[in-house]
Amino acid sequence: MMNRTVTTQVTFRHPFRIDGIAEAQRAGTYIVETAEEQLQGVSFTVWRRLETVIHLPRQPGGPMVDQVVAINPRTLEATLALDSASR
Repeated sequence: MMNRTVTTQVTFRHPFRIDGIAEAQRAGTYIVETAEEQLQGVSFTVWRRLETVIHLPRQPGGPMVDQVVAINPRTLEATLALDSASR
């Protein structure tokens, strides 16, 4: 079975909150990684999502390291849509 990681960047124009992350995050560009595995036994290439994580920069006054937090991709999409609809 083959695995891959797809890396993308998302940009929030406004501070935001995502379920599962306690603190509000600053506006900016964030790296999102999705780990996938290739399904075997089908006549075409199919990838199944295993996990999606977002890289969060260090918060002022917080831990001295960046954080990598597992998130629900649908929640991320909804949060991005809300951000782009906000003025």
